[in-house]
Amino acid sequence: MTDREFGVDRRNMLALGGLGGLATVAPGIARGESVQQANSAVRAGVRTPAQDVVPTRWGPVRGYRLGRIHSFKGIPYAGDTGGAARFLPPADPKPWTAPFGAIAYGPTCPQGENRQWKMPEFNFLLQWDNGLTGEDCLCLNVWTPAIKDNGKRPVMVWMHGGGFSGGSAQELPAYDGANLAERGDVVVVSVNHRLNAFGFLNLAHVGGDAYALSGNAGMLDIVKALEWVRDNIAGFGGDPGNVTIFGQSGGGSKVTALMSSPAARGLFRRAIVQSGGGFGRWSTPEASQRSADAVLAELSIGKFSREALAKVRAVDLVEAMGRAGEKMRAAGQPFGMGPVADGQFIVRDTGAPGLSRDIPMIIGANATERTVALWDPNNENMTEDQLRAQLEKEFPGHGARLLQVFRARRPNAKPIDIYALAASWTFAGGSTARQVHQRNAQAAGAAPTYRYEFAWYTPALDGRPRAYHCAELPFVFNNAERTNASAAGGAEAITLAHRMTDAWIAFARTGNPNHKGIPRWEPTSAERWPTMVFDAKVSVRDDRQSTELLALEATAPRGQ
Repeated sequence: MTDREFGVDRRNMLALGGLGGLATVAPGIARGESVQQANSAVRAGVRTPAQDVVPTRWGPVRGYRLGRIHSFKGIPYAGDTGGAARFLPPADPKPWTAPFGAIAYGPTCPQGENRQWKMPEFNFLLQWDNGLTGEDCLCLNVWTPAIKDNGKRPVMVWMHGGGFSGGSAQELPAYDGANLAERGDVVVVSVNHRLNAFGFLNLAHVGGDAYALSGNAGMLDIVKALEWVRDNIAGFGGDPGNVTIFGQSGGGSKVTALMSSPAARGLFRRAIVQSGGGFGRWSTPEASQRSADAVLAELSIGKFSREALAKVRAVDLVEAMGRAGEKMRAAGQPFGMGPVADGQFIVRDTGAPGLSRDIPMIIGANATERTVALWDPNNENMTEDQLRAQLEKEFPGHGARLLQVFRARRPNAKPIDIYALAASWTFAGGSTARQVHQRNAQAAGAAPTYRYEFAWYTPALDGRPRAYHCAELPFVFNNAERTNASAAGGAEAITLAHRMTDAWIAFARTGNPNHKGIPRWEPTSAERWPTMVFDAKVSVRDDRQSTELLALEATAPRGQ
């Protein structure tokens, strides 16, 4: 387990709308409909019709409409996890009879501060919305073109980023599912669940049977949400038998964890991992218990006491986790709060587990995941000597070879451009490549795996972010007009968003991402890695014999 897997500041983007006439086809326009008709729908404004009530297993919920899309936000899918319920598996919510007002996002899990929140350029790119925190945070959001119509639409369930330590289903405007739901005639669901110590504090060794699964409580929450989808989504126009889970960064790793869990078996049919981690990189029970002991020590809880833990304030638990992490890392010891390969919730396979072999996948990352020129604008002026030294520092013994390989294809590229491409291997590129290898190693007859790279460079902020971590999010959700970085691309970005969104929609509908707006996209194999490159011009390249990929893979044993 690494800090990158379980606790990094990864985030998102979005905000400003209003590009007016830049788009030839507005992102909210259904196929075959005129711009005038779509604008008329938008002018109808937000409505809360009395008939927009959907019965669920636990009680009726009432949402609102904007244009043709029905939105339901903050629906409880499980009970309060505070107090005596801390660290326990999620329980059913208390039933209700009057319609629940599902018209605003629900609470998000308590979490530590992300330093990017106070950095103006990252705030400009990602447009954080942290909402209100609280332990009664097990809620989800639904966007759908119609309700109670037996529509049997594909269902796309989103897992937010932020590692396993932070984030929420609302924190980025790019996560809004209305445009995706409308363009694809699909139902979009996003989920809040327990994070950090609230979701992954492994107390099995001190708390007895009641806490046997505490190290995976946050993942049990997501399974509970998928069970809610299975039991209730038909009323929202969705098909419970056609569910795709997709997520980015930590959300991508959550998708991978669900594919490694017998408890999630049968709750989804397809999976998409965006800039996430590979299979088998979970904490061991022993390592997770050492992290838990460090947190308990910071809380001055010697002998385990359920009552004492129930009385700890959420803010104190977050701060204790932060101090414990700092001390363990300073001592050279790993610290993490994330899924545990306990042999119960998550199988202990080091590769792609057999239970995932029939799940089609899309796996990919962004071309320049590390926004190195945002952390330090001086990197834009990096010299060739500095590039050579930096590559050798990050890839000991391989720096000269990497420079030779990357420079051969880009003789006129700025040093910072080459560094941004190579350095992304250590952030997400290597993890996604490893996962493709793991999938291709499965037995013959396994479901297909499609590979992509998002390579569009934003012109925002003088172009310094490039294809940064999270850059693809508004393109997947068809929200290019809503975000600062993608909106800066104007009509070009909107067109690319349609192409990428349509690929995700096609995959959710059929398990095959091909559509008429992109070149033919074939699945990977041990010999060939057809990679769909989403850029201003969408293209396909075979990365399996790429000299750059081979040079990067040579920097560490495969599987690490």
